[in-house]
Amino acid sequence: MKSLKDIGQIIKHTGQIIKHSAKYLILTAAFSAVVLACQDIYPPVTKFDADPTSGVVPLIVNFDGGNSYDVASPTGMGGVITDSRWDYTYNPGEGPQTDGTGLTGRHTYPDIGTFTARLTNRDAAGNPSFADVIIHVLAEPDEIPPYVLESTIGLEPNDPDQHRNDLEALVTPNENVKEGKLYVDGVLRDTFTSNEGSTEVTLDYSNLGLGSHDIAVILTDMSNNESELYSLGSITIGEAPDLEAPVARITIDRNELYLPGTVNPSAVTSTDNRGIVTYEWDLNNDGTTDATGVTASKAYTDSDAGYHTIKLTVTDAAGRTDSATLEIIAAKDIPPPLPYTPYGAVQGANVNEGDLVEYFVGGRRYASSNVQTETLDDVSQLVYFKHISADDPNTAIMEGVAHAGGQPVTIRINGTDYSPVIGSSPLWSTGVTERKDM
Repeated sequence: MKSLKDIGQIIKHTGQIIKHSAKYLILTAAFSAVVLACQDIYPPVTKFDADPTSGVVPLIVNFDGGNSYDVASPTGMGGVITDSRWDYTYNPGEGPQTDGTGLTGRHTYPDIGTFTARLTNRDAAGNPSFADVIIHVLAEPDEIPPYVLESTIGLEPNDPDQHRNDLEALVTPNENVKEGKLYVDGVLRDTFTSNEGSTEVTLDYSNLGLGSHDIAVILTDMSNNESELYSLGSITIGEAPDLEAPVARITIDRNELYLPGTVNPSAVTSTDNRGIVTYEWDLNNDGTTDATGVTASKAYTDSDAGYHTIKLTVTDAAGRTDSATLEIIAAKDIPPPLPYTPYGAVQGANVNEGDLVEYFVGGRRYASSNVQTETLDDVSQLVYFKHISADDPNTAIMEGVAHAGGQPVTIRINGTDYSPVIGSSPLWSTGVTERKDM
């Protein structure tokens, strides 16, 4: 039985072996990476032209692969094509045959049919790549031009409610074609080409202007027969869908007036991304349109004292709507104003001369004004609303200004609301307004 000392030595040697093995693996991986970096692992890029690609038997075709090239590795290895082989009648079942070498070739096709010509290139590292071209050998000259079997132009003809971007014409000809040209209103818009020929032709005509457009195509087959200008139909390009609603806004010369009087609301500041088409005014807020147009007019008589709402509804060309309302305050004539407006004490307010004081009746803001103050006792102060204009109740509340009866009065001083001390002013004798002139 081994001693603990022997076991310790075994563990020590085992650790050294693992350590050296790890170093070996790291060095091996690094060496492999260097070797891979130095190797040429990129195949050539193979492409070639054939002239002609269609004709009558016997058909002589010239091949040119001079546009082929090899891709060098990151370290500069490779970059040269070293072997090029032609198979003029490639058959997938047989695999590539060698009918010629070099980047150019020439072949005579003695039989009628469709053949695949293949060029295979290799670089010095043996990396291969290939390209194919289809050759059509005919029994007799093809002098019949191609025509369109069916087509779609991407949109419904003469439909104005469609977007004008990402438009394509899909054309199916009666035979293989090597070229298709799309014309919009007689002007060449896009060209399709295929050396091998195709029976699916896609042509683009995006970003047309608004209005009606004629779409037509000219096709060229593998024997260079060109069709006449073939009409695919016409389309009408309309605006993109309008997804943005208008915004209704009412401006007015005044929304507080003394009876009798007239207000003249305006919708001139209303907006829409494509323009508003109708303006409807409900001057009595009863669901009935009383006037149309950008502006309106509403007269109030002595019997109309109180609060009234004017509603504006705007509509854009897409039928989207928006509404806005404005409150009108109508009051009977007031007595001549006194030099100063009503005043009263507020409890616990810290008011300094020049502070902003706002006057609310029933939650409606009637005035804001800089104030004069007078100490009444240790807890109360007098607040004076300075008279500014007898004709503008928005700038100061004058003695006797008409209010709806029984409304609570609030004084807001520097953003904090206070209730007036009851009895500190005739207007606030009960803490609420009394009906006056209304």
